[in-house]
Amino acid sequence: EERVHASFDAGAFGSQNYSVTAGGLTDYGHIGLTFANTQTDGFRTNTGARAQNYHTTFQSADLFVPVKADVSFMSSEKGVPGSLAFPTPNNSQSDRVFHASAGMTVPYRANASLQGDALLSQTERIYRDPAFGDNSTTNTRLLGGTMQNSWDLDDRNLIAGIDLRQERVTSTNYSGTQSTFG
Repeated sequence: EERVHASFDAGAFGSQNYSVTAGGLTDYGHIGLTFANTQTDGFRTNTGARAQNYHTTFQSADLFVPVKADVSFMSSEKGVPGSLAFPTPNNSQSDRVFHASAGMTVPYRANASLQGDALLSQTERIYRDPAFGDNSTTNTRLLGGTMQNSWDLDDRNLIAGIDLRQERVTSTNYSGTQSTFG
């Protein structure tokens, strides 16, 4: 059964939110798509914000190896007002986030299964301070994967596995670039 849902609301300070979600069952499985937009002028100078989100999911049906996947992207721009005593009327921050993951479960006995998943996440944050002529950028990348085996033993469930993650953070500002890797 296919479904489509749309919503819109508005409020004080120029706030508006709208979203559209669609999903349904196909011959291959269930798929869902979402788009959402949020914006506001903010309650004082330089507190406005805009954000867009895109998200899709998939879960296979009737396959020997059930697969699920998830992909999302978010983009936002907002003012950074500072304090009332030290306002920063032109400072801003933008963020972009991409995330993708996929997983599967393979039953190989009546009481045992092997599960695995992988993920990729990429984030970019840019902070702009025109008064000092400075832009600072932070990029974060996360790669990972999990593999585990599960056994149903009468009244217990035994799970053994491994989870690997690798993260890299790179920051650039007026003093140069630095990276952290681990």
